[in-house]
Amino acid sequence: MPQGNSAHTRTLLGSAGNTPTTQEGFRDMGGILYTIIIGAVIGILARFFKPGADPMGWILTIILGIVGAYVGSLLYHGGGFVGFAISIVCAIILLFIYEFVRGKMASSNS
Repeated sequence: MPQGNSAHTRTLLGSAGNTPTTQEGFRDMGGILYTIIIGAVIGILARFFKPGADPMGWILTIILGIVGAYVGSLLYHGGGFVGFAISIVCAIILLFIYEFVRGKMASSNS
């Protein structure tokens, strides 16, 4: 490890220089929980706005929302309502893709 005591090194490795502090660990855990909650909300709204039945569990709904939010953030770098709406639209598109792939796999197994 380099001997320099740069701010970048302290940010990545924590204040002790080799392990993250407890406060940084809580911040990371909060980010993960926030991602799961927002993913669930976006996934549920995408399933609500898309017509037709979507037989998938809650874990797949959360994953759909997280991926939709990630793709939406790549397309629109701002936040607020517009970013949230773009994330929902991306999740709806992913839901259509999921159903298409699932339909193809079901028909090939029959």
